Amino acid sequence: MGADPAIQANIKHFYKVNYWNTVKLDQVEDQRIANNLFDCSVNQGDGIARKFMQEACNIVIGWTNAEFPKLAIDLTPGIKTISTLNSLPASRIMNAINSLRTERYHASIGFTQWGKIWLKRLTNYV
Repeated sequence: MGADPAIQANIKHFYKVNYWNTVKLDQVEDQRIANNLFDCSVNQGDGIARKFMQEACNIVIGWTNAEFPKLAIDLTPGIKTISTLNSLPASRIMNAINSLRTERYHASIGFTQWGKIWLKRLTNYV
């Protein structure tokens, strides 16, 4: 028996509203970055995903000496955050996001039990 289409639509809507839209991922130009931040939002919380979006931009700005002012870490992915994110090298943003996620996983209480599984979540985005 197949999945109920109405239930599947409700599930899709739930994740889009609560984990995708809150990070404004429709505005992220690189799909791998959007997918990584969506996974972060679901697995580590949408506030953490928004924070890592801004922190990753600041890290890359520091690495590249880009002509962007550093972002305020206010957990609000506004026009400035999205514009900066889309203007920086995608591969460097991915590296920064994965570094931040890895660091948070290692600091988590459940890392001993779940760490290997959590870290595998990042391999699809490398």
